Amino acid sequence: MSLSMVDIAYQVLNDAKKSMNFRDLWQNVSSRMNISMTDETSKMSQFFTNLSLDNRFALIDNTWDIRARHKLEEVIIDTSTLELEEDEEEENIIDDSKSYDDSEEEEE
Repeated sequence: MSLSMVDIAYQVLNDAKKSMNFRDLWQNVSSRMNISMTDETSKMSQFFTNLSLDNRFALIDNTWDIRARHKLEEVIIDTSTLELEEDEEEENIIDDSKSYDDSEEEEE
């Protein structure tokens, strides 16, 4: 049975006993799996997605690590403090609809 990229990432982080930035983790995984340069881009994006979705891993201070090594407070992100950026295009659509509605009311 061959191991998946995230299984190998788990082994790499476990062996290293420390967190790693994505580039270093990817280099370790791709070299262990003998991923060719031609496949690297597509596999790297899939690896990042799988790593993000796998609950064994945590992204802390821009480095990846095994979630079990960290306290819950370190792993969970408080989304209430995040600031959302307004989408200018969405604002324009809303503004356009308001002016359209206003013109209808004037005609009546």
